[in-house]
Amino acid sequence: MALKRIKIEKEDDGMPSTAIREIALLKKLKHPNVVELKDVVHEKDNLNLIFEYCEHGDLKQYMQSKGGSLTQREIKKLLY
Repeated sequence: MALKRIKIEKEDDGMPSTAIREIALLKKLKHPNVVELKDVVHEKDNLNLIFEYCEHGDLKQYMQSKGGSLTQREIKKLLY
């Protein structure tokens, strides 16, 4: 598993509605090429998103390994 911790600023009526919408969308995404959101844990000032672990790193790390940019061919391959 991989943990993403997000510090949240609370609104008067609780958690920001944008965060709730984003989490709802992430939980619905089910695709072999998309890292799955497994669970959400809400603490006092943090939101912890628990994702399946991706052993090959993230897109930023991949791009850095390629010199900071990708060719059109690499982009098309990733998007396909």
